[in-house]
Amino acid sequence: MRIYSCMEHIDEALDEVVDKDELAPIMEKIEDTNNLSTGCFMCGKEATYLVSSEY
Repeated sequence: MRIYSCMEHIDEALDEVVDKDELAPIMEKIEDTNNLSTGCFMCGKEATYLVSSEY
């Protein structure tokens, strides 16, 4: 599972990954947001974090 999130909704993204996959999430800051076409999973604003359970 991979979720893109803005700073405002990072807590919800972390909870979503834990609820779905029952694994500790990985939170990565997105450095180059200019090449990203995906927005925050909740509000659609520019995503600043990628939260996933994939190691």
